[in-house]
Amino acid sequence: MKIAKVRSLVLLILLFFALALIAYVGRGLFMQRPPKIEPKSTPKLSLPDLADVPVAPQSDVSVISEPDFAYPVLEKRVGVEFLGGSHSRKLLIRNLDAYKSFCLHEILREAHVDFALDKQARGTTIIVYLPRTSSKALLDELHYYKIPYRFD
Repeated sequence: MKIAKVRSLVLLILLFFALALIAYVGRGLFMQRPPKIEPKSTPKLSLPDLADVPVAPQSDVSVISEPDFAYPVLEKRVGVEFLGGSHSRKLLIRNLDAYKSFCLHEILREAHVDFALDKQARGTTIIVYLPRTSSKALLDELHYYKIPYRFD
């Protein structure tokens, strides 16, 4: 009998806390809403019946060209200047496993060489832009790690 009273007391306390939590959250949500502004009561004016009066088209009304909304916009102008001659060669590397891909990434990072990834359904192609002057050391490292490549 005592156990049943203890269980009912615990259930009652949990129910009280649940209702208090719901009331607290509901009050917080209610307080976040902006207050309603009631329009001032104006005296009622009797309007004549306008059903029989013809309506003239209003052609002298100016059209408002402002948008319905305003938002902050940042505009940047970027100019890309292309040089006349190509100062680099394209090297294509296809279908590398994880180890060779890691090695290639480290080689390119140390040499400060630009590259791009081309991911497609048939595989990933790494496009490396080699400078024309110092590409021999990089090609030797690619041979050392047995990374297959071809020039484009």
